[in-house]
Amino acid sequence: ERVEYTLRLARILAALLPAGMDGSISTVPLSYKPWWKTDTARESVMSQGSLNLATVAAEMVRIREETGKLLHLDLEPEPDGLIENAAEVIDFFQDWLLPQGGAYLAKHQGISLDSAASLLREHLQICYDTCHFAVEYEEPASVFARLQAAEIGIGKIQLSAALQMQLPDNIPGRQLLRERLSPFAESTYLHQVIERHGDGSLSHYPDLVSALPYLEKTQATEWRTHFHVPIFIRDYQILQSTQKDIVSVLKLLREHAHCKHLEIETYTWGVLPAEMKLDILASIQREYEWVLSL
Repeated sequence: ERVEYTLRLARILAALLPAGMDGSISTVPLSYKPWWKTDTARESVMSQGSLNLATVAAEMVRIREETGKLLHLDLEPEPDGLIENAAEVIDFFQDWLLPQGGAYLAKHQGISLDSAASLLREHLQICYDTCHFAVEYEEPASVFARLQAAEIGIGKIQLSAALQMQLPDNIPGRQLLRERLSPFAESTYLHQVIERHGDGSLSHYPDLVSALPYLEKTQATEWRTHFHVPIFIRDYQILQSTQKDIVSVLKLLREHAHCKHLEIETYTWGVLPAEMKLDILASIQREYEWVLSL
């Protein structure tokens, strides 16, 4: 069903897309990692996902041949997704998509494997969500460089900010932090938490609500959670946002044309704590003004 939906979306986008522009569609990072408990199960998803993506790429090749319009499907890595960070993106492209998807596309199009790989790289790229990569503690410049070295394109960038907090080294401080975090532990969306320890190692919690009971016990020094907060907010009481990653990404884009498609990706207006809920139109306007001011 996902393949058919994406194919329909590509055809609609091609019909609406103005001449001279390329069209981007963001999509999920194959699946949710905790659903697949074994390496065998995950490899099966990687294999089928490669064929599904190659099927979409084949349709995008056809659309370009008929209309001259370039479309690309952009995988969006996310915490706890089957593809969630730069290393997993590169591994998927090199170990699964290019070999298996390339073989499918080469046979489907009657072309060489090298030509098929070039088409896959053109029509299958990455959607870089600044919130998601920040939660993974990945620096934008490093990710951009690694993807470029692997010849993986960034087809779309979503400008968004995650909640970030330094963990106090005392119980009262952590109790106060838990009190401030509790209003964000809502059930409409999944708010994955990744904590960083003093040695740089990372640990995952599937959701903020399941992470909070460990806040006073963990030896970690920092938490970041996948809760999209307004991008114009840097500090909120004793909490912070990963706004600096947006600033870094925009600086990189000014220096090098990594990507032409930018979206502001705050969608949590309805579930923000009451004191953060401002008029939604004014808030969206303020986000655009903040981006344009940089």
